[in-house]
Amino acid sequence: MTATRTLTALFALTLLASTADAQVRTPGPATKTNVQLPKPQVNRNPSLASPAALQIPAGVKDRLNAADLAVTAVQVQADDTVRVTVKNVGRSATAKTVRLFVGTSGTGNLDNLADTQSFDIPVLAAGETRTFTTNRFLVKNARDEVDGPGLILVAAFADKNEQLAEPVESNNVLVVSVK
Repeated sequence: MTATRTLTALFALTLLASTADAQVRTPGPATKTNVQLPKPQVNRNPSLASPAALQIPAGVKDRLNAADLAVTAVQVQADDTVRVTVKNVGRSATAKTVRLFVGTSGTGNLDNLADTQSFDIPVLAAGETRTFTTNRFLVKNARDEVDGPGLILVAAFADKNEQLAEPVESNNVLVVSVK
């Protein structure tokens, strides 16, 4: 504790001495001196010097402006049919017809489906939506596979064979569970 007080006192005395010293000094006559400061060095990125360097590569641009199919809804109806809605959320029309696969599982294993049904998704303009309806056996077969009152999985997969080069592939699949 004493050492802390001593250090604080020494610091205060040093501060007072330097302040008193500064007050005693008188400034000399004002002189004007031109000081030449060096020009600041700017690190320039040479790739940004040319507007062409900011261009998106053609392959990337094509993919960003491409069609993009998304499964936006999977609904099991009261009559056990399944309605699947697919929308082209991309910036251009799809170039070809692709397949939509709809499958069900009563065991929770989508690698071993109880039943599947597929549809052709026609060429869709940007923003266009289509709805597909399965037969009732798709859900019935999955319910028969369940032991007791369990859940069944209904999965829809657009462009499963990846025929379209889409900006986002993860929105091609939608899985829902129903009782």
